[in-house]
Amino acid sequence: MPKPKWKLNTIYISERLQESLRPISRCALTTVVAPMGYGKTTAVNWYLEEHAKAGPLRVVRISVYSDNLAIFWRSAQDAFARAGIDLLREYGRRRRRSAGGRSLP
Repeated sequence: MPKPKWKLNTIYISERLQESLRPISRCALTTVVAPMGYGKTTAVNWYLEEHAKAGPLRVVRISVYSDNLAIFWRSAQDAFARAGIDLLREYGRRRRRSAGGRSLP
């Protein structure tokens, strides 16, 4: 009798984790926060693949690698644009005010 082949690319998502992902479909915004290597990307990709079967999805992913607000805002604008939502493009850079009240670039 031949040995059974291992399915090494099988992803296991526990019932507990599946249950914690379920509310995503009812939320306008979901953040997933955990240390590197905890399976955030794998779990969210699994969830999205499961729900894509039911119909088209719009997904906006923003990875935060900097404390710089300008970099974050630009990343958010780009992420929304990639999802086909140009809503944030009209909100350009914030303008700083000088001590005299004039706008600075």
